[in-house]
Amino acid sequence: MKGILLILSLTLCAISFGQLNADSLDKANAKTIQASGNYITKAIIAADSTIWLTANMKRDHRFFGYEKPGVRSKRLILFSIFTNDVERNPFGCKYGAYYETSGLDSMTLMFVSGKGNFIQAKLITSDGKGELISYVYFEKKWFRFEKR
Repeated sequence: MKGILLILSLTLCAISFGQLNADSLDKANAKTIQASGNYITKAIIAADSTIWLTANMKRDHRFFGYEKPGVRSKRLILFSIFTNDVERNPFGCKYGAYYETSGLDSMTLMFVSGKGNFIQAKLITSDGKGELISYVYFEKKWFRFEKR
């Protein structure tokens, strides 16, 4: 019985430590982005509504896609220039963490509409069928429309 309690205690400590690390990582990387000011990479909404993001090592980017239009909503996906944000998906985003949209492999992001300070996008399969996987909301400040 004592062995089981010890294992349970160690497991809970590891989970708490992992969350603490994710929280401190989140704060540190968010602070770096804030310090970057306007010198950031924005995702492009193309004329056909496809959303593209290409990482640029000289400019930072870091933005989450949410389940609902609000930063306190569940985080579904992350795009970040920071390796510690992307490797092993430390924030547990359902659809993963990526440096750029080319890493989505079997998925594509498509712009749907603007909603206040957010845009609504749909995450679809990129197998030619374009089946809906999920709707995702991003802060509008991370996007720009392609110039025609």
